[in-house]
Amino acid sequence: MEPEMAMKVSSVMGLGYAAQMGLASGTFHPIYFDEAKSSHNLEMSQWFGQALAGQALGQLAAAKKPTKRAMRAAAATWLSAPLVMAVQCKQGKFKKSMALANGALCAAMGGLVLHASNKCDD
Repeated sequence: MEPEMAMKVSSVMGLGYAAQMGLASGTFHPIYFDEAKSSHNLEMSQWFGQALAGQALGQLAAAKKPTKRAMRAAAATWLSAPLVMAVQCKQGKFKKSMALANGALCAAMGGLVLHASNKCDD
């Protein structure tokens, strides 16, 4: 995949997570987390959603002419997410099925962006 398309896909996927956390966290918190062990905090979720949206929009802005650094930063974000999920899963907070599914999705997205970054000149 070309770097421009990889950044666009990364951005759209990031916006999907942003919408879940920022606009519908009450719906998605019980899907991802064990509510007996992880309490929902609307304000923190909205703030997190806003941060994800900002990052995704930054990637979209960079997609026209992505740099290797911008792409590797996006890849690092995707590739580190499964580690956070694994820790939360081990603590019994993040549901194992969601950690596996989302961890695989994030690792694949991170790998795709990292691979595409090798096509950038800088």
